[in-house]
Amino acid sequence: MTRFVLLIVATVSASLTVLSILAGIIGRTDVPGLPGVHACAADARADAGRVPALTLLTEYGDCVAHGLRASGLTIVATALAPLGIALAVYTLYPWLLRRRMRLLSEQEEPGLHTRADEVLRSALGPYRDRVTLLITRGSAGGARAFGAWGRYWIAIDRGLLPAEAEGAGTGSAVAVIHHEAAHVRNRDIDITYLTIAIWWGFLAISLLLLPLAFLNRQVVVDFGLPLAVALAVLVHARARVLRVRELYADARSALDPQARPWLLHLLGRPARTVSGPKRVLRALTSAHPPPDVRRATIQDPRRLLRGGDADVAFTGFAIGLSYSVLQLFLPTPDDAGGRFSLPTALIFATFLTTVLTAIIWRSVLGESARGRRSPSTARTALALTCGVLVGQVLTPGPHVVTWDAMLVASPPGALLLAVLLWGWCWILVGSLSFAATCWTSGSRRSWPLWACAAVNVPLAVVALDTWFATLAFATMSPGLWSVVYWTTALLTTSPYLLSVGLLAGLSFPLLAWIAWDPGQPGADGASGPDPARRLCPPRVPVTTAMATFLCLVAVTPLIVFLGPTEETVLLGLVVVVGPVLTVLATGVMAWRLGGRGAIARVLCTTVVTVALLAPLYLPAAYLGTQLIPCLGVPVGEGGCWSAPELRGRVWLLNVFLLVPTLLVACPTAVVICAVRAQRGREARRVPPAAGYWPKARASGLVLVLAAGISAIIVGELSNAARTSEPHYLGDAARAEILAPASAKQQDGATTCAANDRFHAESLGIALSAESDLSRARAVRVMAASTDPVLREFAQASVEAVGEDAADGGADPGRVAFQTSAAALNYCGSTYPGTGSTGLGW
Repeated sequence: MTRFVLLIVATVSASLTVLSILAGIIGRTDVPGLPGVHACAADARADAGRVPALTLLTEYGDCVAHGLRASGLTIVATALAPLGIALAVYTLYPWLLRRRMRLLSEQEEPGLHTRADEVLRSALGPYRDRVTLLITRGSAGGARAFGAWGRYWIAIDRGLLPAEAEGAGTGSAVAVIHHEAAHVRNRDIDITYLTIAIWWGFLAISLLLLPLAFLNRQVVVDFGLPLAVALAVLVHARARVLRVRELYADARSALDPQARPWLLHLLGRPARTVSGPKRVLRALTSAHPPPDVRRATIQDPRRLLRGGDADVAFTGFAIGLSYSVLQLFLPTPDDAGGRFSLPTALIFATFLTTVLTAIIWRSVLGESARGRRSPSTARTALALTCGVLVGQVLTPGPHVVTWDAMLVASPPGALLLAVLLWGWCWILVGSLSFAATCWTSGSRRSWPLWACAAVNVPLAVVALDTWFATLAFATMSPGLWSVVYWTTALLTTSPYLLSVGLLAGLSFPLLAWIAWDPGQPGADGASGPDPARRLCPPRVPVTTAMATFLCLVAVTPLIVFLGPTEETVLLGLVVVVGPVLTVLATGVMAWRLGGRGAIARVLCTTVVTVALLAPLYLPAAYLGTQLIPCLGVPVGEGGCWSAPELRGRVWLLNVFLLVPTLLVACPTAVVICAVRAQRGREARRVPPAAGYWPKARASGLVLVLAAGISAIIVGELSNAARTSEPHYLGDAARAEILAPASAKQQDGATTCAANDRFHAESLGIALSAESDLSRARAVRVMAASTDPVLREFAQASVEAVGEDAADGGADPGRVAFQTSAAALNYCGSTYPGTGSTGLGW
């Protein structure tokens, strides 16, 4: 199932690339007859100097918004073609296949159908009613299982079935029927034919597009060659998925004692040898694995659990191929991350962690069954890194914001980017592998797999969002220092990703590790951990953390009334009240759990509680400040959900406060535990009821996940509130805008490069605390440009500042922001290498 999902995602993402080309909204290449936002830039150049500056700015913004909406509708309309092809192929293929077969009716040889039905019924069991048996006159290619929409057929050639004198269960018929029945029991028929139908839909539109690639040489380089190579990779991926499907069917069908020897006998026949290039081509494109591999899998099914580095690499390839393409469908002009925004990172982080967890879990389980160590984390991370980079290189389109473009412009910077990506992959794979090792050592249940994937999603969001955004911004000024600068800037100014991602992502392996005492024998007398002797009941730290979080929210309004400024609230809650309440909460918890021999349990519970609470200090401050105006109490000038913003730079305090809070909370808990022990109190026993333990784990993990998601949502609300507020423009920024333009004029490309830098600073991405001044500097640079449109955009800000917004004039802060954003998009349409291609809109 995992491999089918990988192939579908890669194929659909490649289809989106093709659709983007057809819609004419990708990169700098205009597809004839499909106008996009480039027409808006042409209209602006025609109207420059003929209409008022504010009118020009407003009309250009409306035109761009309309163009983006029109492009989205074009993509949706165009997407109906491959989707219709896929659904038509999926629905009609079984019918066409049955029409092509020369069927042998039951009236012609009733005994043959009866004997085959008996074998099929023994192979399918309760699934027999879902399947229709077909016997052909040699037109089924041996045997075949196919179907759609929950209806299945198994077709078998007459020559494979034994004659009446041979009996019902002899020969190769048993093996063949059991193998085809295994496809039904594995439930891989629907997903197989749906995947192949999507593949053919993509192939159809790709073949229609490739002739367009020869319209000009640049399109051939940007789209034709990468698309052709991507097609070749997807062909190999398709063949590999089908080969693995056959191996799983072999393993299931060999469970039957009658079918197993015949399967080995059939696969032991000498295969036709092929040498030279045909052998390589067959190995890359064949839908059936070699007979020797199939025999080895039947003899040792644990081979299916071997490390899937190839699958991990293909996961990275799907992400590298798809990530930048999806940005075009999720434009976020006001988002601090440009088009490298949270929705895209969240979508691919969910996909990545789900697939990675399944692959790593299976590999860990396989190595554990052999008594070996877990697969190499570094090797798996390297496979994922290489897949992402290859996918980036093979993304069809102008390679302006891709890793290979960075490699050409600055090899040291590109190599550092690759190392950073490998580091992120190593952290993520290590977290998943550690959790899988911990859980599989004590249980073979599969439900923790999905909980592990869920709580590691924030960690994957950090990795993807940081790396792809660093790649985007570093390409504006390629270099080693640029990569270091943007990585540091994105990490230290992220409003939630670093603290929530790292702590929530690592909470699962931390809880898994402390859940058992590795020194105790198992419940069945064998060596190994025993879940009944857990050091830390999950419900204790989770309940304590959530209760303390609610107390922080309730205390916040009091601090707001005592000092209603952003700095007071943050300093009081994050630095003082939060840690103090955490220490008090862990002290009470230590008093409840403490006693003789309970120091280890108290310490472990304290560490988990503090780790869960650290990323919740800032969400508590934000929710508390919003609680007051939302209850109808007027505070300052803001209304409900419009309190002073919590700047991204202070969210790093969550990580910094974790260690000092632990340094205070842990000794306090130890002292309290020692006091309880001196009074003669025995440690509180945790009942090892078998039914209670899974429920406690499940509820604890669900609450941990809910806390992480809540923190992410709060961070997004904070960002949304910031972008929806009026843009304040200080006196220094007003003076900067009204100052006379420089006598030395710059060309449009130089102006756009400067605007990119100032626009990034104004959105809080760069390390700048003076956002309004950054916007003003962007306006000042545009005022001295030789490009008439950029000069008119700057003039609009000058006019807005010269008028009083209170007297009916435009909001100068918002106009300055619109000026910088409009210039960003105009530069992307007019001057390649700058503007929206670098930052996105």
